[in-house]
Amino acid sequence: MGARLELVQMEGNARIFDEMKELLVRQKQAGELEKEELRGWIIREDARFREGMETRQAALTKQLVEVGSLREGLLDEVRTAARKDVEIKLGDARAAAAI
Repeated sequence: MGARLELVQMEGNARIFDEMKELLVRQKQAGELEKEELRGWIIREDARFREGMETRQAALTKQLVEVGSLREGLLDEVRTAARKDVEIKLGDARAAAAI
């Protein structure tokens, strides 16, 4: 009777061991699936971040071009005003010299 009980106990332990081994294999597989899913999320989030940065970069580039154009326009206005001022002063100096 004792040997039979020992045999039943050994078979039970082997069955429990096999079940635990199967559980660990399933948990490992589930972990791998979660790892792949997280990697996909990271890749998608990186792509969204990159798209957002590209959009911001395009907006900043556009602003720089607009500011450059405005700067050129303002410089042209300053040059024109300076030329007019010089012409007026030259005209006044010529008139004074003619007197």
